[in-house]
Amino acid sequence: PEFGVLGAAAATVLGYAVIAAVNLICVRKTLQIRFDLALALGKPIAAGAVMSAVVLAAYRLMAALLGNSIATLLAVAVGAAVYGMVLLKIRGITAEEIEMMPKGKKLSALLHKCHLI
Repeated sequence: PEFGVLGAAAATVLGYAVIAAVNLICVRKTLQIRFDLALALGKPIAAGAVMSAVVLAAYRLMAALLGNSIATLLAVAVGAAVYGMVLLKIRGITAEEIEMMPKGKKLSALLHKCHLI
C-alpha cells in the first residue's frame, strides 16, 4: 500500500524483466548461441519510445475534441501503426522475417511498394 498502484506496476515490470533476463541466460547457455542485444532490445525500446511520444501527443490533441474513450482508442491505433513503421524503418524486423509469416510474401511486397522495407 505504501507505493500504491504505480508501485504494483513497477514491481510487475521489474519481475518480468528479471524472468526475461534469466530466460535469456538459460537459452544462451543451453543452445550455445549469442544474441544481438541491440537488435533484440535496443531497437524495440527505441521504437517504443517514439511510439510513446506520438501516443501521448495524439491522445492530448484528441481528448479535448473527442472525449476520453474515443481518444484512447484512436491513440492506441496510432501507436500500433507508429511502432510498426518505426520498427520497419530501423530494421528491427527484416523482409525475410515478414515473409516467414502467413501471407508474408504479399505483406512484404506491399511494404516494399510503400518504401517501408
